[in-house]
Parts: sequence; C-alpha cells; structure tokens
Amino acid sequence: MKKVLISLAAMAFATAAHAQVTNGGFETTTGGSTGQLNFDGFSATGWSAPAAGNNYDFIFSGATAATAPPLGGATGVDGSLYLWAATASPNGGNFLGSDPDFSPNGPDSTTGGAGGAVFQTVGGLTAGKTYAVTFYQAGAQQHGFSGATTEYWQVSLGAQTKDSPVLSNVSEGFTGWSSDTLDFTATGTSEVLSFLAEGTGGSGEPPFALLDGVSLTQVTAIPEPATWAMMLVGFGVLGTAIRSRRKQALATA
Repeated sequence: MKKVLISLAAMAFATAAHAQVTNGGFETTTGGSTGQLNFDGFSATGWSAPAAGNNYDFIFSGATAATAPPLGGATGVDGSLYLWAATASPNGGNFLGSDPDFSPNGPDSTTGGAGGAVFQTVGGLTAGKTYAVTFYQAGAQQHGFSGATTEYWQVSLGAQTKDSPVLSNVSEGFTGWSSDTLDFTATGTSEVLSFLAEGTGGSGEPPFALLDGVSLTQVTAIPEPATWAMMLVGFGVLGTAIRSRRKQALATA
C-alpha cells in the first residue's frame, strides 16, 4: 500500500519532463566559436538554417558581442559585425542573433528555402500533449546603424505558430533579456521546432532579435478530482495502519 501511495504522489507532483532539444544554448559549434550559420563551414550543432546567402543568422559570444565580430575576423560577409551594448543572457555563453530585415527572410524557412529561421526536429513527444517552449529573448541593433527598432520571434512547433512578446529598442540600444514561454500541442512523436526573427526599423535600421536557452518541456496536467480523492483515502488508510502498529508496539513493550 505504501509503495502504491508513494507512486501516486510522485505522479501527481512530478515535474515536467524535458523533450529532446539539442544545443538549446548554442554552445556547441563547428568551424569556430562564433560566426554566421552556413558561412565558411560554420554551424551550430543540432540547428539548421538556409544557406549563408539566404540567412542573416549569427552565433555571438555573450562576452564579446558588443566589442568583437561574430565571424571571428572572417572576411566576405560583414566580418566586422557586432551589436550595440549587447550582453550575455542569463543562460550564459553563446546566443543566436538574427536580423529580420535581411531581405531573404520569410515565413517559410523550415524547408531550407529563402528565409532566415533556424530550426531542428525534436523527438520524444506524445501526440495530444501540451509542451512549453521556453527561451530567453532580447533586442539589439547592428553596430554602425541607429534608430529605434522592434524585435520578436515567430516560434513554430509543427504546424502551429505563435509570436513572442514584441520588444521595443531605442536607437543604438539593447533591451536586456527576458524569459518567455509559449505552449504548443504536439501532433506526433516528433515535430520541427523553428525560430524566425521578426521586427522593424524606423527607416531600414537593422534590428537584431537575440535568442538563447531554448528548452521544450511537457506541461504536467493537474490530477483529476477522483485521483486526489483516491490519494486522500489512501493516505488516511496508511495513517490508520501506522497508528495501529504504534499501539501494538506499545502494548507489547
């Protein structure tokens, strides 16, 4: 009986289980520590993106994003690009930065065509279950440009798409990081998770949407009333049994 009750309690109060998001912090890279995705052999493990000519997606180091180029000195594609005032996220280390004003960006990028989204297929899902996509986001601006901007992420899991809160950034500014969560319902055991940068610049100033600490967590349902009732009855029975054993022990002492 005791083991059964413990199991019921564990089921009722279990924390949500994490699904399989690979390299959600963008720490593991190939071809250097920072750079533009799919340019000069640079990539972030687990994440896909269109070819370099069709994306403006970069991995920055949080320690140097405001003072050093993400391409590590490479030439040919904005080798001197860095961000006004950007700092490391609460997740630490690297983060993704994407310019939504770059002309090939578009809403349909998970096929590898024109568009700047980064994406990966996540597994370990259960169809019909609700999953929370949690991440850090921030808004920044490319050095050398000025003017107020806005930034946000268009997040998709399978066929469902939701927008993160819109961030408003002052000229040559940085919004700071915020944690956001969007809920999705899985339709299969694996789905494509994608992030497409969106935003505006008052007169063409390049906004940069920043992303870090991506995780996917199953939302644990609150137990049904019948389950709670069964647990309460069980705990009552267990309590009675314990008291009875104590009385027996005292009687034989």
